[in-house]
Amino acid sequence: MKKILFAAAILTAGFITSVSAAGPQSDQKTISGKAQVIKALVITPGDDLQFGLVTQQVSKTISNTGTVLQGTLGTSTTMGSEKVGWFGIEKGINTIVTLNLGLPTYLAFGDEHLAINYTDYGGTPTKLGRLYIGGTTPVNKEFTPVNGTNMTLSAGNGYTEFFQSGALAVYVGGTVVPTLGQVEGDYTGTITLTATYN
Repeated sequence: MKKILFAAAILTAGFITSVSAAGPQSDQKTISGKAQVIKALVITPGDDLQFGLVTQQVSKTISNTGTVLQGTLGTSTTMGSEKVGWFGIEKGINTIVTLNLGLPTYLAFGDEHLAINYTDYGGTPTKLGRLYIGGTTPVNKEFTPVNGTNMTLSAGNGYTEFFQSGALAVYVGGTVVPTLGQVEGDYTGTITLTATYN
């Protein structure tokens, strides 16, 4: 009887040891943390929008290429010759960017105001804004500058060239409308371009 009990005890101990050796079920996998660093958006101011000499009661328009479309052709000793205003933009390749223009409604000389607008010039007509996209196939796209309006430049919006490249120039012309009694002086205003990654 004692031999049988001893054998049973050995079998029981072996069974318990076998179950304990298996341990808890576990598994392990990994994922990666990834980030693509792109070039920071950089705006470089180019030439100021310069109207040169402006005659009282005679509107003057500067095109998006710097051509005088109406008004007195000439230069100003303080302001310089007529020029279209422009900004340069650098960005990461294959990135979507939104542009927003802050346009003054008047130029100021002290407390005096000289009205300015950016609507299409009626003579041609000619849009007074222009986007120039460089690269192997340069592209010019005209637009009407509007204060505070967002322009999203992506492949889906027809700006494939800009989406794929990393450089753009924004040109802004305009029209000043002096009155008959416009006070003589050098009038100035501020044009602001904001570029934002989407």
